[in-house]
Amino acid sequence: RQLASGECKLRFIPDREGPTEADLNRVASKLKSLLGASRQIATEVVDVLLPTHSGKFRLTAHLQSR
Repeated sequence: RQLASGECKLRFIPDREGPTEADLNRVASKLKSLLGASRQIATEVVDVLLPTHSGKFRLTAHLQSR
């Protein structure tokens, strides 16, 4: 999720033990570059990803792309 302030958060459900800290840093860095984010991307392990009202899952996209 990317907020208007430029803050980004990557929420994910890990597979078994989940990624290492180095893996998360690498993914967050690549996403920051692809999205042109102005701030670091925070990562958060969650148990459930809730869909939007339409039943679809929200994808992160650069706010300027719409």
